[in-house]
Amino acid sequence: MTNIFTFNIKVGSHEVTAAVADLYTHFALILPYEVPDDSHNPLETSPIIAFLTTISRDDPFPQPGSKGELRFCMKTYSENESLLPQLTELGVLRRVVGVAELQNGPIVEVLLEERQISHACLKCTRPGVSGAVFEYGITPRLQCCSNCKKAYYCHTSKFESSYQRG
Repeated sequence: MTNIFTFNIKVGSHEVTAAVADLYTHFALILPYEVPDDSHNPLETSPIIAFLTTISRDDPFPQPGSKGELRFCMKTYSENESLLPQLTELGVLRRVVGVAELQNGPIVEVLLEERQISHACLKCTRPGVSGAVFEYGITPRLQCCSNCKKAYYCHTSKFESSYQRG
C-alpha cells in the first residue's frame, strides 16, 4: 500500500478522486486507480485528468523554494480554470507570493511531501505519458534510482537498460 495523497476535485461539472503526479518535466492530476472500463465519468477515460504545468518562456523551469519545495508555472486557463483554488484549499499547492505571474500563469509550490506524490516510470514515460506506468494508491511504489534520487522505474530491468545506455 502506498502513501500517495488522494483527494476529490471538481473539473468542469464532474468530480473525481485524484492524485498529483510528477512526470519529470510536468505535473499532472491523475487517477489514483486504474481507468475503469464501465465508468460514465468523462474524467475517468485516461489515467491523466489534467496537466497542471505550462512552460512559460520568461521562466521555463522555476527554481525550487528556500526549503526545496518544487515549483512550476501552473496552467490556470481553459479546463484548469477552477483547479488552483481547490488545490490551494486542499493543501496541495500554493501560489508563490512576491513573484510576478508569468506570461502563461502563476508560479506555484507543491506542498506535498515526495512520498505523497505519484511518480511515473522514466523508461515508460519516454515514448509519451499516455503509456506511462504510474504509482497508484493500491500498487507498490516504483523503485527510485539510488544514484540520482530523481528517476523512478517500474522494474529493475528498465533501470538497468537506462543505466547501460547512460
